[in-house]
Amino acid sequence: MVGKIVYVTRTPLLVKPVEGRVSKDSSIVDKMIARIVYYKHYGVQVSDEEIIHFHCPSIFKLKKAKVEKVKISDFIGKDGFLEYEKNYYSTIEKEQILKRAEYHLNTDFDGYNIRKNNCEHFAYWCATGEKKSHQNPGLTTYKSFLYAFGGLYSFFISMNIFSEIIKKNEL
Repeated sequence: MVGKIVYVTRTPLLVKPVEGRVSKDSSIVDKMIARIVYYKHYGVQVSDEEIIHFHCPSIFKLKKAKVEKVKISDFIGKDGFLEYEKNYYSTIEKEQILKRAEYHLNTDFDGYNIRKNNCEHFAYWCATGEKKSHQNPGLTTYKSFLYAFGGLYSFFISMNIFSEIIKKNEL
């Protein structure tokens, strides 16, 4: 619905191709995050065909973040579907929500910050005048990556120790 906060849930791709979620600006860390992190990407629906969202192509290239208008199919990607946010209350009229979103087109919306100024903050600001997020980015991105990396590292270390024990017992 026009003037509503929308999102697409991004589930971990695991071994699936990451091309639908990365760009030429994405790093290897961004690709790993796409594989292991579950999160929601937010925007404001401006028509039956378009969404305005705040997008950052890489966690290492924050200065490239900008507010842009995209087709709903591009916003959703290959593996998602559009959902409407129900957990907010707005006294702002739909026309004003759209004007707020369009006003920031092609800007950096005061700079991308995963904790204080991300896509969800942008969508909520357009609809309520308040920047807020219900997600905990620390848990859904950086920590998820570190936990997964730490888990893999620990697994390989334990496998190495285990193989050494087996070798000693075979002799």
